[in-house]
Amino acid sequence: MYAEIKENDIANGPGVRVSVFMQGCDLHCPGCHNSEIWDFNGGNPVDSDAIVKILNALEPEHVSGLSILGGEPLHPMNLKDTYEIIRAVRARYSVKKNIWLYTGYVFNPAITYMSVDEYNTYARSEEWIRDIKYLQESFIPADSEECMDTIRWILGDVDVLVDGPFIQSMYRPGIGFRGSTNQRIINMNASRCSSGKVYDIAEIDPINSEEYVFGVNPSKTDNKDLLKIRIKYFDKNMEKLQKVDGNKSDWIDLYTAEEVTLRAGDSYKIPLGVAMELPAGYEAIMAPRSGTFGKYGILQTNSIGVFDESFCGDTDQWIMSVYATRDTVIPKFARVAQFRLFKHQPAIKFNEVEVLSNTSRGGFGSTGI
Repeated sequence: MYAEIKENDIANGPGVRVSVFMQGCDLHCPGCHNSEIWDFNGGNPVDSDAIVKILNALEPEHVSGLSILGGEPLHPMNLKDTYEIIRAVRARYSVKKNIWLYTGYVFNPAITYMSVDEYNTYARSEEWIRDIKYLQESFIPADSEECMDTIRWILGDVDVLVDGPFIQSMYRPGIGFRGSTNQRIINMNASRCSSGKVYDIAEIDPINSEEYVFGVNPSKTDNKDLLKIRIKYFDKNMEKLQKVDGNKSDWIDLYTAEEVTLRAGDSYKIPLGVAMELPAGYEAIMAPRSGTFGKYGILQTNSIGVFDESFCGDTDQWIMSVYATRDTVIPKFARVAQFRLFKHQPAIKFNEVEVLSNTSRGGFGSTGI
């Protein structure tokens, strides 16, 4: 259920936005500005009419993105509606519209890898309470594996997560897109590729954080130093791949070029909608995004994909070979893979010998002791 769809909002994220306030919250933070929508029994259904209203409101070019707040978007009673809104926006606009999500719960990247039992045990542990230092029960409830999978999918597809409860004593005016200083503005695109590090935009620049939202500070990138790649798009509506400056997350997302429906046990080559002429001396390595398995239940069948510079013809569309572990539907323009460039390894000559002079470690699988 949702309480309000607010068009032309400028308070809950950068630029002009569409903000959807979800109905219901269990945290009841003292001083909350939206206490009138705490009750889960109120609000309006997130039905097809509501989805169409949101999509149409996002259509104008001056609207930069969607913000979902509340209420509590990640409460189990709101998870399905939050998921459906994000899925519909990504299907229509891919990444042309950025998505911000506000939650009173506290994000921990370990959620990507934990089972529901492991997560709920950790979320109540002394270590977790010591880590967050406030509101001991401020963790995302997860009452089933299905619930956990939905949480992973949502966290895997939002661009920015503003997390943490509103704490009245930590309120500061003018801190930019958050209510109290304990709350973080997390660049999820960078955090998902950082081996557990959380990139808090508010730590970089608490006031003027907009330019850091997607992991690149444009003022520090010199176009003349960028490596140029010729690229063909097989669908004119596909989001253009973004250049990066080599800092933080330097893997580039790839998108499905069609909606894919798979049954458990199916194998399929998903077209990714692009062909490229890589620079001489480079090859591209492709791997699944960290949330791909959790959201869609697919595995890349050869672990990684390798595209060398000879794969450069007009019809040499990049593909991702996958195996479905369960029945699944992957939307068109879904972000399922990522790639980066590597230089070719240097010329190598193998010199055959009868005996190697180094001490043996103990064979394959040995600890070396």
